[in-house]
Amino acid sequence: MTPPDDDPRPLARTSPPFEPAPVTLQGRIVRLEPLGDRHREGLHAIALDQDLWRWTRHLVRTPAEFDAYLAQAFAGAASGEEIPFVQVDVTTGSIAGMTRYHSIERAHRRLEVGYTWLAAPFQGAGHNAEAKLLLMANAFDGLGAHRDQLLGGAAGPNQSANPLALLDQPPHHVGADEPRPPGHEPGRHVSSPCRPVGGSDGPRMRCGW
Repeated sequence: MTPPDDDPRPLARTSPPFEPAPVTLQGRIVRLEPLGDRHREGLHAIALDQDLWRWTRHLVRTPAEFDAYLAQAFAGAASGEEIPFVQVDVTTGSIAGMTRYHSIERAHRRLEVGYTWLAAPFQGAGHNAEAKLLLMANAFDGLGAHRDQLLGGAAGPNQSANPLALLDQPPHHVGADEPRPPGHEPGRHVSSPCRPVGGSDGPRMRCGW
């Protein structure tokens, strides 16, 4: 049954249509650009560092294997099930890594954020945290998503399995409909109706409705 138009509940929202599409998202330290052929050379230049793939389910050791990885990303974009982004460092204009929306379910107004990796010079420098803020703000406020799911696995050096932890928030500011995985176990996830909000002291997360 379709909720009435005056239903005040955010999760009852059915309009505007939930149609995620490629978009450039600009931050202070990172810019997210939809993946294109123009990015291929710059990505190849940083993607063969074996440490990048230690904490992922993908194994990339050669240029051919990375081309296969990119082919999968382009295929996901073509199907509409994924939107891959290239992370670009704002200061230098250098390609820093990748991330993407995936598992997009338009009927349920939900998507996931994952497939994130960053070259070593940009790890621990705030790019990952700001990229997640940009993606979540666009999902909730730009697209009207009901749920934006963040996937986390084993935490690698200078990384966090829970991206919300990078925001340095007190625990009561991070609400989730499932407990945070003990020890950030691989293959678990945190799913939360949290959204980023601006403030005089920088971005914060507002959780709940």
